[in-house]
Amino acid sequence: MTPPQLATDADAALQACRRELAEALEQQAATREILSVISRLPADPQPVFEAIVAAGVRLFRDAAVAISRPDGDMVRALAIAEADAERAQRWMRVFPFPLTRQYIHGAAMLDCRVIDVPDLLEPGGAFDVGQRNVAPSGYRAMAVVPLVREGRAVGAIAVVRAQPGHLTEHQLAMLQTFADQALIAIENTRLSNEREARNRELAEALEQQTATSEILRVISSSPTDVQPVFESIARASMALCGAHSVNLLMLEGDLLHAAALTGTDAASLEAIRRAYPRAPDPHFASGRAVLTRRTVAIVDVLAEPDYPMREAAVSGGFRSVLGVPLMRDGRAIGAITVGRPEPGRFPDRQIALLQTFADQAVIAIENTRLFTELQDKTRELEVANRHKTAFLANMSHELRTPLNAILGFTRIVLRETRAQIAQKQAENLEKILASARHLVSLINATLDLTRIEAGRIEITPSQVLPAPLLDECLRSVEPLAADGVRLDARFEADLPPLWVDAEKLHQILLNLLGNAVKFTERGRIALRAATQGDRIAIEVEDSGIGIPPDKLEAVFEEFEQVDVSHTRAHGGTGLGLAIARRLARVMGGELTAVSAPGHGSTFTLTLPLHWSGADEA
Repeated sequence: MTPPQLATDADAALQACRRELAEALEQQAATREILSVISRLPADPQPVFEAIVAAGVRLFRDAAVAISRPDGDMVRALAIAEADAERAQRWMRVFPFPLTRQYIHGAAMLDCRVIDVPDLLEPGGAFDVGQRNVAPSGYRAMAVVPLVREGRAVGAIAVVRAQPGHLTEHQLAMLQTFADQALIAIENTRLSNEREARNRELAEALEQQTATSEILRVISSSPTDVQPVFESIARASMALCGAHSVNLLMLEGDLLHAAALTGTDAASLEAIRRAYPRAPDPHFASGRAVLTRRTVAIVDVLAEPDYPMREAAVSGGFRSVLGVPLMRDGRAIGAITVGRPEPGRFPDRQIALLQTFADQAVIAIENTRLFTELQDKTRELEVANRHKTAFLANMSHELRTPLNAILGFTRIVLRETRAQIAQKQAENLEKILASARHLVSLINATLDLTRIEAGRIEITPSQVLPAPLLDECLRSVEPLAADGVRLDARFEADLPPLWVDAEKLHQILLNLLGNAVKFTERGRIALRAATQGDRIAIEVEDSGIGIPPDKLEAVFEEFEQVDVSHTRAHGGTGLGLAIARRLARVMGGELTAVSAPGHGSTFTLTLPLHWSGADEA
């Protein structure tokens, strides 16, 4: 080869390298520009599509570039670029066309494969229908690369050229790069939309949860009045359902009454208010919901031939209506209706929310009913308790008068005639006297208990030295103890003073010591006392018959006996311990017991050294 020929070949090679370098740089610049658009607009793929087809026109000379997508059974253009405006118009008229394998785009997207047709005018090919569709545009060749995600084409990028022939491998690779970038834009948009949808769902869920919590708060703070609950439900439904108006209706007898109304149009609300009370009408969402006991949705009032006052509804500002019944014990007691200005289905989450609000309204109604019933019962019990107290007071007076006469006359007869009557008669008179005393004791105990329960017991606090009072109580019961029973005093003489009612404390201690003496036939009875911080604990321990575990709390109830046998040897009214515990609690203390059958019992009285009620007395 001659030197001139070598120089020419070298120069040609150099020119080819320069062209390849220029193309690479231009392709790199186009890629950079497209990626920049993708990064700036992650939620909108259209600018990316426009940038891709514009770059494609620069890189593919004398060609048009289009991005399309499947839309049902058709293929529609998303973006088209062409240097020749007239040819661009002819190319635009090609779209849309059917998504079938008779078209090049259809085959590429349905089969997820790259198709490069070198001559669109060559008859007898697999894409005859598609080629005839493109022929009027004046293009001769077409290459289509599908945009494939997870094995399915979501679109395609196509290059059509005025001259016949295949694309080079380098050009196909470049077109595949554009396809990948378009796919990135589509995927970014999908992810962004999903993220926004999730954020909206979370925000809506939070709003709904907040509204539900607010309604529950209103329910708890308004137990006697349902109106604040109804109004809160109406406001929340209005805000969360994008409503024009919300009506909460209650069924009273055979008529629906407007319980709470809210909306954006005062005139419409006033018209609704004037329309009630009225019988449930099956043509309205509210009436149908009550009559069928089901949620009713009217997508468009204009499409409901039997909907009353359709034109009035539209002029009032709503086209779609949702009615949710308020259900209690299987029957409808009212309804919530929501009207929106636009036609269409209500989202499932809004229907579920309205059903929750309906349940809350029923809870509020039931709470109010129960609370009112409870108040009525409480008033009835208070009246009955006053009558009982008055009855017992009157009866105790009426009973004590003849009993005192029996006691007095029996003592006189015994004193005056004991030496003149037989021993058996004297014993019978003693029994009459003992029975009369027992009856007076029972009447007094019953009256004391009634006064305590009615809150009419009077506490007169004073400073009391415990040791002398304990000694006095112990000496009082000592003569009653059985032979061989030892009474022990185990407390210090310098116990700190108490601020209590001395008479009530004396009554409690005598009751505890009297029970210990009554149920202890041998062994010992111990009376202990000690301070425990700002309280004093007084214990009465005996070695008597003891109390079964299942009776430990029962002995503090009215008319309960430790010995319940028909042949019991231990008497009593069964009121002493009940009165003692109530008196202890009135003075800020407590009375408890521990015991085991056959091993005795220990009753512990705890009282504050300074009863707080003493400051008020």
